[in-house]
Amino acid sequence: WHNWKAHQERVLISWNGGVNLYAANHPTFDQRSGNGTHAWGRIVRAPADAGLESVTARDRLYYRLTLQRALRYPFATAGALANKAAVFFSPVEYSSNFRIYDLRERSPIAKLLLAGWGPVRLPFGLWAGAALIGLILLLRRKSSLGQALALWTLGVMLANVLVFNTARYRAPAVFIGSIWVAVALAAVWSCWKSGKLRHVVAIGTTYLVITGLLTLTAVPQHDLPPPVEWHQAAALTAEGAFDEASGWVERAVARDPQSPALLIFAAGFHDRRADRERQREYLHRQL
Repeated sequence: WHNWKAHQERVLISWNGGVNLYAANHPTFDQRSGNGTHAWGRIVRAPADAGLESVTARDRLYYRLTLQRALRYPFATAGALANKAAVFFSPVEYSSNFRIYDLRERSPIAKLLLAGWGPVRLPFGLWAGAALIGLILLLRRKSSLGQALALWTLGVMLANVLVFNTARYRAPAVFIGSIWVAVALAAVWSCWKSGKLRHVVAIGTTYLVITGLLTLTAVPQHDLPPPVEWHQAAALTAEGAFDEASGWVERAVARDPQSPALLIFAAGFHDRRADRERQREYLHRQL
């Protein structure tokens, strides 16, 4: 309704909802890669190049293409969804636009919330087990309100798995799924107060098993996105502040000196400054 009221466009979610659905469910899409490719930009521009100017037309095109591909290649589509579900419950926070764990250097709150102990990390590493236990307890209750709440929150998470194309879209689940965590903690407290220690041990064991399985099956991220220094350099370059940007370019490369993307960016930056010697230096390092 908002999209129609504000822009007279019949768009279900957002202007790029159909694009996200199409890209995210392609069998070759890799959510664990933080650098990405230019494919997303090409997908966005393709409808306009074909004469489809309106957002509504582009949205419908990619919803239709996604459905056609899913019906034509059902097993590949199921595999892509299974992979995204595994990413959704992974204890690792996969970065997309920026390096999430770098935030710990700049914020004490992020340092606390993104703490880690070996392969187990907050928030999902410790949250997911309790949330799944709480979900099971809610579904087992005969309360229609409890079951409706469980199904609603589960539906939100399933919608995220279906549509999202980067792992950051699972963040709302931490808030919504905390209802499940509260149910699990309440059950443990109730069993403890009533002396049902066997139930407490059973819940605790289940929690450790779930946490262990999620930890063992977690896949580390590869191809991290550019560091924050790169973003700062890019912003200053866009403003024409080349002298100030130069220092940030050097800091970005120093943080990740083996990154081809950063070396190519540095070479392009010095090309714009007409500094051929530095440009050749970074191109040679990239090769």
